[in-house]
Amino acid sequence: MEDKTLRVLILDEDPVRAQAVASCLDRNGFETTVAVTNAMGILKHISDVAPDVVVVDMESPGRDVLESLSIVSSHQPRPILMFSAEEDPGFINRAVESGVSAYIVGEPEGDKVKSAIDVAMAQFRAFQNLQRQLEETRLELDERYVIDRAKHLLMAQQGIDEETAYQHLRKSAMNCQRKVIEVAQEVINQGERSR
Repeated sequence: MEDKTLRVLILDEDPVRAQAVASCLDRNGFETTVAVTNAMGILKHISDVAPDVVVVDMESPGRDVLESLSIVSSHQPRPILMFSAEEDPGFINRAVESGVSAYIVGEPEGDKVKSAIDVAMAQFRAFQNLQRQLEETRLELDERYVIDRAKHLLMAQQGIDEETAYQHLRKSAMNCQRKVIEVAQEVINQGERSR
């Protein structure tokens, strides 16, 4: 567990079960908030509490629950741990696609909940890392595409080779104290205006 006390929101339809889970987590150093809820209240509870981790415990969560979790994952991503009696692999896949970091079939039992939260947090961090790397790669490819387009425009306009075109972009960027991608985009924009 990290140095700071983690805030855990427990969303459950059964107040007795939710309180038992909260007591277990409190003993393990978490700061818990229990919300007895249905699908419609999930977004409000998460917005109000701003938890570090969400534990969802519902017998058979429906489509509305998954839609709410998907909205949370899109706008306020955080680890989500789901306990459910639902064993259908299709449902489990939909839950994971909705942003559930760890899915456990069965009831939350005692001290195992802490371990399950640790797993959900590790899965969440790994997924966020992959998302960040994917976004960085996408940006890098987009930049490379723009720079290649600018090089080809310079090659056609000035009758130079690719290396010379790239050196021209680099030198212009250095002289203006700008990034190569910015100069490349400017070359493309000027090329489009002169058509």
